[in-house]
Amino acid sequence: MASHAMNSIVSHGQLPIIVGGSNSFIEVLIDDKENEFPSKYECCFLWVDVSMPVLNSFVSHRVDRMVERGMINEVRNMFNENADYSRGIRRAIGVPEFDHYFRAESLISDKETRARLHEEAINAIKINLASGKKYIV
Repeated sequence: MASHAMNSIVSHGQLPIIVGGSNSFIEVLIDDKENEFPSKYECCFLWVDVSMPVLNSFVSHRVDRMVERGMINEVRNMFNENADYSRGIRRAIGVPEFDHYFRAESLISDKETRARLHEEAINAIKINLASGKKYIV
């Protein structure tokens, strides 16, 4: 799809600019089997290089802001005990990480245990984002 969009943009005399996404998506685009991409386009690649402590701090604060803005209630609306978390919207940030918490929430009356499970889910989001399993900036 991206190559079709780029061809359309070029055919109108415009410059296609590819921004964002994971490296794996970019690699699929430029490493095509027919090797058309490098022969058709002059490329310039720019990327942000950041130290892991800086990235981890950014991700941690970003997740905290998402939680403050109501992410948990949004994720709760998607919770389904029988859901397949390996596909579609159920792979969204926070959905698989909060599954265990939502399953246990109604069964556990101990506030400390619920708070611990809640914190574990938030930390799992931070770890997954920082490790690149799901990456947002």
